Amino acid sequence: METFNELVSKVDAFENRKIPGTEYIENRSVLYFQDNCKNPIDKQFFTITNFVNPPTANNGAANLVGCVISLPNRKKFHAILIHGDKEDIKGWEEDIKTASKSMKLSIGYIENGSLFATGDDTFNLKDCDVSFY
Repeated sequence: METFNELVSKVDAFENRKIPGTEYIENRSVLYFQDNCKNPIDKQFFTITNFVNPPTANNGAANLVGCVISLPNRKKFHAILIHGDKEDIKGWEEDIKTASKSMKLSIGYIENGSLFATGDDTFNLKDCDVSFY
């Protein structure tokens, strides 16, 4: 059984989560895909990450990381963490962008640690609602 201090430590760590993509981490990249508001997020993620067959990347992986950014225009974007070497990251990014374009959904990313950019729109993260799940 966990002690009270261990439980408090877990709560503190969860509450202090950082928005994926706001800090550079070597061999990792973060893209955000637009929620189609029709299907469950895990199904959308699977469709986007398995759309291109065969995939461009030989290795690495893409993971749904449980962060959603809701923009002032009410569009929602979910974070995908991509990891691998530079070529694999590039391949994963290309495949995800291809899938999103085909599905008529936007891709977003964090700029300069404080801005969210998607298409022609850029928003200050302070004006967006960020939640973790």
